[in-house]
Amino acid sequence: MPSDDDKTNKGVDTGGSERKGPKSIFSEEEVRDTVKGFVLDWLRGQVKINFPTAQELVDKSKQEKSEIGFKEAREQEVANKEQFINLILICSGDKPSSPEEQQKACSALFKSILACRAGERIEGEFMDYSVQERLGKLEQKLEVTSGQVQELMSFHREEMGIS
Repeated sequence: MPSDDDKTNKGVDTGGSERKGPKSIFSEEEVRDTVKGFVLDWLRGQVKINFPTAQELVDKSKQEKSEIGFKEAREQEVANKEQFINLILICSGDKPSSPEEQQKACSALFKSILACRAGERIEGEFMDYSVQERLGKLEQKLEVTSGQVQELMSFHREEMGIS
């Protein structure tokens, strides 16, 4: 029977420091590939995020009995969008940051993607970057193979005297 020590391992938290805890189902590379695929598809317009509107934030605050005003809700709506863009800028390397800050931003963006997907706030589909990359390579190979088949068919027709 596995001991408690066997059920945990050293992982990397969002701060990059080592911690002892359950192993994530996603490797750091898988998280980065997912974030990269999401950002690329978002930039292409294939993915849209429906951030909570100020009115939604006001309505939610009323339900939770912690009412906020529309002005405060509007500020929160803008701040949510700015935070998202800031994370993308850090992850993409457009905003100067340390490797640790990039890793934290990537992790935070991944969590945001999960939360938006769970909250049905993402429209469209996106693939992680490694899948996109493999599909691109596969399409190139298929194109080459198709060209070779066409050449063989042409050669075969010439040999048979068929034009």
